[in-house]
Amino acid sequence: MKQLVRWLISILGYLLYTVGVVVVLLWLLFPTDSVLVWLQGKLNTAYPSLSWNIDKLEAGFPLKLKLSDIRVNGKNDQGNQLFYIPEMHFSPDMEELLKMKKQIPVHYHMKTLDGTVAGEIVPGKGSMMQCSGELQNIQIGKLDKIWKKTNRNGSGKIFGTFQYSGTWQNPLQGNLHANLKVSDGKISLQQQIFGLDQVNFNSMTTILSIKDKIVTFEDGTVDSRFFKVSYKGTLKLTDTLYTSDITLHGFMEPRPELFGGLKNATAVSFIKNQLQNDKLSFTISGSLLEPGIIFKGASGIIDGIIDGGLR
Repeated sequence: MKQLVRWLISILGYLLYTVGVVVVLLWLLFPTDSVLVWLQGKLNTAYPSLSWNIDKLEAGFPLKLKLSDIRVNGKNDQGNQLFYIPEMHFSPDMEELLKMKKQIPVHYHMKTLDGTVAGEIVPGKGSMMQCSGELQNIQIGKLDKIWKKTNRNGSGKIFGTFQYSGTWQNPLQGNLHANLKVSDGKISLQQQIFGLDQVNFNSMTTILSIKDKIVTFEDGTVDSRFFKVSYKGTLKLTDTLYTSDITLHGFMEPRPELFGGLKNATAVSFIKNQLQNDKLSFTISGSLLEPGIIFKGASGIIDGIIDGGLR
């Protein structure tokens, strides 16, 4: 019996050793070039308005993949680099892998815009997938080409979490839910509002969801030394982001610092008389490239000092 046990243990050990050697050899011989071409093709198909270029794919041990120098351009403007991802790492959940489960979570970590995005991807049946993650210190001011396209400047740091469920082939048709916050931000205006040529804010928050190419903003807030804002609305996505239609409704509560920056006493008195419960209601609508804003006070739509909008 002892000899039989020793024999079984030795056979099992040899089997595990052989499997381990085969796995290592397969990983060392991983066809990175072929996978790289396949991955770029999938990304270009999933996002038809964008062009993806990945410089390098490397296989590491144990069972790790690293993508380097990822450049994303506008489809019709190869010189217009929208954003750049220095590196992105993928690795399976080793504990779940050893359990030989059918659905093994894959951890990812991406460096971009001086921040990070990290989380896990869980494959489902067929092409279905679930993805979750956390954003840390994403610098939106680094999106130079996007800001230039909108004829504006902006900055701020994004933090938040998100969950997504959908398919590999058509991610924009999936469901996304995110809780986001932008800190220490600013957005320039193409036309002054209340004497301001840019909006500086301490924080901007929203609960964002995407379903069937419609982005919904809920429980949105903006906290600035000049005013406090609450808002909600939608963004209908098109193949070109800048032509997507946005509609936001909200309330703005001016603070004393805002009135202090207005030199026209008559204008200050007029605005204060238009407040309802210390607030003005507003609507932002139009394309993302050229949205317009309308304020409504006690006497209806307000013209004059706050006429015009974000155009």
